[in-house]
Amino acid sequence: MLTYSKILISARDDLPAQERTLWRTLVRADLIDSWNNRIGLVIPAWNSSRTLYFDINELPEGLLKRIQTNSNRFHALVNIEATRDGDIYIEPLDR
Repeated sequence: MLTYSKILISARDDLPAQERTLWRTLVRADLIDSWNNRIGLVIPAWNSSRTLYFDINELPEGLLKRIQTNSNRFHALVNIEATRDGDIYIEPLDR
């Protein structure tokens, strides 16, 4: 299933504490859509069958570097206990 929603880059204060907890997890850059300037990420620990898309310009520089240097697989901090894809946020390990 493809989800065309924006991944938040910063923590959401309105989420329950359990859904805000960041976990170190594998992230895979699944598809880069340069035509629309979006990238698709799969976060297997959250949902291995979903690709989440968001604007490349909104990614922190640290995440972009990881994608470019690690064959599209890297570790990041993600709130994998979020219940909806719109509540997912991701941060580079080297904040």
